[in-house]
Amino acid sequence: MPQFLRHGDTWRGVVWNASPDEIEEIEVHRPAEMPQPTTATQITVRGERVVARIEGERVTCARPLGQWECVVLC
Repeated sequence: MPQFLRHGDTWRGVVWNASPDEIEEIEVHRPAEMPQPTTATQITVRGERVVARIEGERVTCARPLGQWECVVLC
């Protein structure tokens, strides 16, 4: 479940895992106006921040992304 926010020229994207199944990879379809994100941070249910890998439109999580955990794109 994606959410994209913009303030002036600054964009952020958040992709939530709304499924009960864990996932390891996400393909992001960002708005055309949003520049290519350069960082991806996985937020765990315990509030831990883990660096994820982003290559083009694909985000690979450092560990499986559980239900209602998210990845923040900057």
